[in-house]
Amino acid sequence: MKISEKIILVSKSGIFAGLDEQTGTFEKGTSRRLMDYMGLETGITAVQGGKRVRLTEARDAVIEDYTKDAKKVADDGEKSKATLVQYFVFSDARTGLTEAAPAKVPNSGFQITYEVTIGGDGVAVMKVQKKPLANNNVNAGEMPQAAQQLISDRLE
Repeated sequence: MKISEKIILVSKSGIFAGLDEQTGTFEKGTSRRLMDYMGLETGITAVQGGKRVRLTEARDAVIEDYTKDAKKVADDGEKSKATLVQYFVFSDARTGLTEAAPAKVPNSGFQITYEVTIGGDGVAVMKVQKKPLANNNVNAGEMPQAAQQLISDRLE
């Protein structure tokens, strides 16, 4: 028994223009460490020069890349924004539900929006919001109202 997620692009622009649709990794349904992929990946290589890259180094590199790219996009008069929908899928070999043809989890629909802007001080600001939304023939998922608030974080 495994669970994963499907992430489908609704719209994308600016630094998010290169995003593709994704399927998260199928994890054991009983795992307590399930990760929400949310559709963003970085180009940071985990091992460089034979050594594992420290989290702080990877974070700094991502922030630098996002800021540089977002500034260029903003200078060109474009927005950097992405809207995704997400739902979860279930596989269980015992029932014939394979990872290639999983069942949709009925109440698992969400919408995720990302936007990167450049603040007056030249620092990039990432805005993220996730909220329940029915999509792709699944009902809206559930999450506390407080968790649905827009998160705005300076990338520094």
